[in-house]
Parts: sequence; structure tokens; C-alpha cells
Amino acid sequence: VNNLSGRVHWSPVIYPFYTDNESEVHCSSQNIYPKPHVSWATDPPTSSEALQATTESLPDSVGLFALESWVGILGNRSDYSYICSISLEGASQLWTASLKHQDIIEGVEGQALSIPCHAPNDLQNFTLTWAFMTTGQPTDFLSFSSRTGKVANNWADRVQLDTIQAQSGNGSLQLQNSQGQEMNGTFICTFSNESSRHTVYTSISVTGAGKMGDRSPVAPALSSHSDLGCSKGASLPFCYPTYSLAPFLVTEGNVQSDPEGQKLNIDQVTQNPDSS
Repeated sequence: VNNLSGRVHWSPVIYPFYTDNESEVHCSSQNIYPKPHVSWATDPPTSSEALQATTESLPDSVGLFALESWVGILGNRSDYSYICSISLEGASQLWTASLKHQDIIEGVEGQALSIPCHAPNDLQNFTLTWAFMTTGQPTDFLSFSSRTGKVANNWADRVQLDTIQAQSGNGSLQLQNSQGQEMNGTFICTFSNESSRHTVYTSISVTGAGKMGDRSPVAPALSSHSDLGCSKGASLPFCYPTYSLAPFLVTEGNVQSDPEGQKLNIDQVTQNPDSS
């Protein structure tokens, strides 16, 4: 341990946790040294007493710490953004993760629909990822690198990303000709780099033409901790949502997925014409 310098192996993962009785936001990271300090904030601001954070952190056999911290959701899910920050003794850098739930967006089948998502101010060298979820685990379908301007879009016939706007932090997604119930679910937008991660959840409800308001909006699809493949109170190291197991490894000139992960590898696609 004496040979280890202050480090956080990757930006923390932040995700919601819902049951019938609990609504929480969890923040996790691992391979940290020395023992980390965690702080929480909201946007708009609220008091630390209102957040009432719970944090658990234990070292592994070589002295690296795994961390999980969580707070209860205040009011309605879309009332606040939740920001988790990790700091280390003697280090000035912060590793941050934030989570926001947007209000449900309703659309009409056959019409275009825009899902807004914006990076925090001045975020540099980031990867933008979009995923879709109805039940169970989310599926990544689009990835964009601000370093290379490359985009991988497995749903090119359904969605479009303006890569020029994305380069400046506007990762909003355009759904082309909303395809009824196929698009009903939760879209997850994530901006991430080596020290930060910003995630936005947006639930979409698409109805047939002329039927707006005929049915209730779709609730966020992530309904229980078991959807994440986790069990609350599990021993450290803590489990992670499958879609966040492999934070992007940012290296000079490329962005790739961790070999054990499931993220798109945008080194294997050609330059998007819009980014040239």
C-alpha cells in the first residue's frame, strides 16, 4: 500500500434504487486509495441534513477501498439532481457523479420526438452513451467520443444525434417517426470521462395519433434493486449495474470499452459525416 499514490480507478457510478418502500440514489466506486471521503449535494441545493447520507467503505487484501454511499430521494424524482463527490486526503482533485430524472415526455406515434440531455459545464474529453430500458438491464445503442468525433449508432434507423452539437455538450437525441409502444420505456443518457459521470433518466410514452392523454404515462422502468443484479446489503466489493460495469477507458486518440464490459467500441466504426 505504501507504493500507491492517491487514486480513484475510475469515475464513480451513480444509479437509482427503487422498491415499494424505498427510493434512493446510490454512488459506488472501487480501487480507491487512500480511504475516500464522500459528500453529497443537490441541484437546486438542499441541506446535508435533509440528504442523510449513508456510506460504507472497506479495504481489500492490498489496501484498495471499495465504496458505496446512498441518500434518499427527496420529494418527486424529478425535483432534484443528485451529485456525489469523492475526495482523497492530500489530493485536490474531485471525482464526481450526478443523476437527474427528467419529467416524462409524451409523444405521438409517427412524429419526431426530442429527448434533451446536456453535459455539465466545461466537461472535456468525454464519452456520451445512450441506452434504452423497458425492464431488466438497459441496452446501449449509441456512443459518441468528443476526442475523435466518432459515433456508433446501432439504432440509426430510429434515432439521430447531432454530432456538432454533441461536441459542445448537447447530447440531445432525436427520435425519428416514434414507433408506438416500441419506444415506451426509459432512455438513459450518460456523459463520462476519467473523473466524472453525469447520468440523465427520461421516461417516454408514445401514443397513437389523436390519442394523447388516453393512457397513463409510463413510470420509470427501473423498479427494483434486483433489476440491477444487486442485493442490498451485499458484502463489498459492491455490485454494479451491468450497463455501468465498464467505464470507458480514455486513452490518447481513442475510446474503448473495458474488455470485460458491454459498451460499444467506437474505434470500430467510421467517421460520421456530420462530424467532419
